[in-house]
Amino acid sequence: MRILLVSTTFYESPPKMYAGTEYQVWVLAEELNKLGHKVSVVAPVGSRFSKGIEHIPTVVPQLGNMQEDAVWPNILLPRLVDLKTGEAKGEFDVVHERSFTMWSYMAAKDHPDVKVCATVDWQMHWHLLPQVQSGEVSALPPDPHANLIGISNAHSLAVSAALGVPVEYVYNGLPVETFPFQKEKGDRFLYLGRIARFKGPHLAIHLADKLGVPLDVCGEDRFVGDPSYVHQVMNACRRMAVYRGEVRLERKLELLKNAKAVLFPAIWPEPFGLVPIEANACGTPVVALDYPGSAISEIIEDGVNGFLCKTLDEMAAAMKNVGDIKPEECRRVVEEKFTARLMAERYVKLYGRVAAGDGW
Repeated sequence: MRILLVSTTFYESPPKMYAGTEYQVWVLAEELNKLGHKVSVVAPVGSRFSKGIEHIPTVVPQLGNMQEDAVWPNILLPRLVDLKTGEAKGEFDVVHERSFTMWSYMAAKDHPDVKVCATVDWQMHWHLLPQVQSGEVSALPPDPHANLIGISNAHSLAVSAALGVPVEYVYNGLPVETFPFQKEKGDRFLYLGRIARFKGPHLAIHLADKLGVPLDVCGEDRFVGDPSYVHQVMNACRRMAVYRGEVRLERKLELLKNAKAVLFPAIWPEPFGLVPIEANACGTPVVALDYPGSAISEIIEDGVNGFLCKTLDEMAAAMKNVGDIKPEECRRVVEEKFTARLMAERYVKLYGRVAAGDGW
């Protein structure tokens, strides 16, 4: 199958630092290539892919700078459509959109011969998309097949309810072999994730201080919406917590495999949660807040690869029992449910439906 993947303009793929969507685009492209598909990826300058994958460079990546509005007319449209006739060139069987503003998905809907699907990597904020705010798109196009994809069952149900269309889902996946499994754990807990209030790093710090246990606080702290909150988190790391900020891949893997457990106190309906499966891949349990509407219960099997908690008090109690979780079970869950191969195979099935004109 001939597949075109479209990434964001925020980070190169794979990203040098932590960035979930761009990393997943890279993982998916690499795995589709291994499966024998012809893969092209629209991604910023500096992206790197294995031999056999075509990189279509877009712009120099700029965090927080929406450059995606220029990608469709200047780069993608000429590649997909004959500008003289308006007909699809037929170079690709399917276009898979994963950028933030979804311009390619929106515009391609005006060219029905271009088969498009889109993964929604964020919680539903359709009303904030620039196309909607400008009045260009008031709702989904009238095409009955929206071909939208969530990243968990809970997420797909939320997107479907918000937009009134069927939504499929595909779990994110990892190249598990690149995550070092380690049975022996250290005595430090770990928070890893964006330094944003809805991710709950302040709650992780509170728990560490309450129990008197050491905690490393790591995460992306530039694209956060509220820089003052980042300073609040930094200032809160005075007793048991150490603020380490954003870390590179090598350091991240060291922290993950050595952590006693990863704390995941997100206070929003998390669409998926890449950090928990990364921790589990290293044999590290996760203590998570089971927020209503979150997908975390699709990842964590309570008492198997971590603990699902309804309150902070329950999280505190669970932190005392993380030694009961077997590292082998953590790894097993990822190998059975969240590998790059499983993700790619699931997407290929959906691509087939899109390419055939069926969709959903």
